[in-house]
Amino acid sequence: MLKIFLLPLELVQILFLLPFAFITRIYPRKIDVGIGPDPLINNIFHKRALVHFGYSAETFCIKPYYITNDFDYIFGSQNLINKIYQCLFRPVFIFSCLRYRSLLIYFNGGPLYPYSVLLWKLEPLLLKVAGIPVVVLAYGGDVQDLLRTPNLYFRHTVMQDYPRHKTRTLLIRKKIELWTQHASHIVGGCDWVDYLYHWDSLMISHFAIDTEAIEYLPKSTTDKKSFSVLHAPNHRQIKGTQHIIDAVQRLKDKGYDIELTLIEKCSNQEVLEKINQADLVVDQLVIGWYAMFAIEAMSRGKPVVCYLREDLIRLYENANLLNRNEIPMINSDCARIEETLESLLLNREILKLKGEDGVDYVTKHHSLEFIGKSFRDIFKSLNILPSQKIHE
Repeated sequence: MLKIFLLPLELVQILFLLPFAFITRIYPRKIDVGIGPDPLINNIFHKRALVHFGYSAETFCIKPYYITNDFDYIFGSQNLINKIYQCLFRPVFIFSCLRYRSLLIYFNGGPLYPYSVLLWKLEPLLLKVAGIPVVVLAYGGDVQDLLRTPNLYFRHTVMQDYPRHKTRTLLIRKKIELWTQHASHIVGGCDWVDYLYHWDSLMISHFAIDTEAIEYLPKSTTDKKSFSVLHAPNHRQIKGTQHIIDAVQRLKDKGYDIELTLIEKCSNQEVLEKINQADLVVDQLVIGWYAMFAIEAMSRGKPVVCYLREDLIRLYENANLLNRNEIPMINSDCARIEETLESLLLNREILKLKGEDGVDYVTKHHSLEFIGKSFRDIFKSLNILPSQKIHE
């Protein structure tokens, strides 16, 4: 029903947006890189990484998640009045064309994709007419066409957590095709490589963290009886949460003094406080690669259990992005998690070593310095040079 009303409106909007985009080519845009519109915490650190190398950058979104609202521009909420306003006037697109020399977006799309039935298909053209290069990243749900993953258990868990994901499959596939063909630069990484048939540069992952702002306080787990495990099940089936709960309960039944803390729908600050209190962090046991939660834990010297697919490890080692056996995480999956936890309970000296190695690993692969260099090289290749001359 919504399409019946939006389609004629968007056809009329094209008549305005096309000449508008062309005219803005000569407008003196103030900011080197605009990052959005998906309200992801990664964007905040991407901004810091770019600023670290002299780029001016800003984050923007429609409505933030509960994790953080620390974005430069938030264009209202998802109430009906704001949706109508967004549909009628396309303020995010107009703002972006007048302000940003380039964009860093995800496969969902750029400033035109929210509340659009047709315009998202023309967005690459309109941005090209406006003379705005677009770098496209993935984050997960924006590219997960489940027919393309070799991980059948992951496919099964997505069906359980998100049974309506099947209704998005064709749209996801179309957007991957659209941006792969028309983006200025595609960045591949993580397990997202399963879903992409092309990338211009490959990274272990694009997640960045401000390592210099973190005070690493090593915590001994060898001289105390109790043992605390932290897990953040934002997608319970996909993360393997029930397997973790069951494993901890069986270990308790065996007489081990082990406690599991689950954190859900918390702000990022609350998550970081819980990480600092934990002896061990268990990330996910299904997907096959790690993301921001594991990086935040490692940066604070916490040992991390996470499932890492062997084929992905080989990919990044063969691509010279990783040294052999470099990732310091404790590799485990749903079938092995009880065995893994019991082994760590009996050999706690491993935890301190893994924690120390994790700090070094994050500094090497996910610091603002490292990710900033990668982004700097990408934007320079697109003739977007930093406004400030630093870190040459």
